[in-house]
Amino acid sequence: MNIVNYNLQLPLAQLPRGTPCQYYLHELPTYEQINAPAPSRDLVADILCNWILTPILTCPDGDKIYILAGKRRIMSLHILEDQGLTYQGTPVGEVLIPAIFYENVDEQLAALIEFSDNHHRSDNAIADYTSIATMAQFYNLDMTTRDGLKEIAKCFHTTVQVIKSIIESAAFDQLTITAQREGRISPEAARKISKLDRSTRAEVASMLENGESVTISGIETSRKQYKQQELAGMSLPRVQVPVQGTLVVTGIVETLQLALSKQDWSIVESLITRLI
Repeated sequence: MNIVNYNLQLPLAQLPRGTPCQYYLHELPTYEQINAPAPSRDLVADILCNWILTPILTCPDGDKIYILAGKRRIMSLHILEDQGLTYQGTPVGEVLIPAIFYENVDEQLAALIEFSDNHHRSDNAIADYTSIATMAQFYNLDMTTRDGLKEIAKCFHTTVQVIKSIIESAAFDQLTITAQREGRISPEAARKISKLDRSTRAEVASMLENGESVTISGIETSRKQYKQQELAGMSLPRVQVPVQGTLVVTGIVETLQLALSKQDWSIVESLITRLI
């Protein structure tokens, strides 16, 4: 089962196999030792209510533990412990924290994981993908099967389609990040690409994957060509309509556009009749 609709090979697409484990808070770096922005009040409150659901990612740091992803969550726990709070009646420092330990992590992968963790926001697909992938590893779920995706979706209280969309978006985002680093696309063009329709993004992805450069003008040309091909492939019915000038009717025009996209010719003919 191919999750991503276009073939993308990105460093983050397959995290190396780590070891699921659990830590007590005292086994991890202290608040002062963690180099990350302070956690928000909402995050601290959410952890107090729901604990840490997505495993943190760790690796060796000499004889200590280094946190690759989950720094602010651990900082939140330190805040809660300092306040003497409990989770379901148990002191915060005595509740186990889910984690995945990586014995060997190359620098490129470590940088990608830390980037996603440090820039986590609602529209950051790479960060969301990292959460999905770590959850899959912790519970030994196969992300390449529908059954595995169903279980992952349950963990995040969402649908399989949403999970697949996040994986696809993360692959695309990572591709544009790599292209930016190589100077093959500007940040402005990358932002514009993210707002394109799915088919055009797939075409742009193919270009980037083949090592080509992409410009804003090239994106616009690609969109126009796609629309022309889409219209050329539509076999419109013959409707005798007398031309009586240009008429714009709010609501009807939008409905007509939707009917054309769905190729619902009965609605199209009915709306055209109303317009004349």
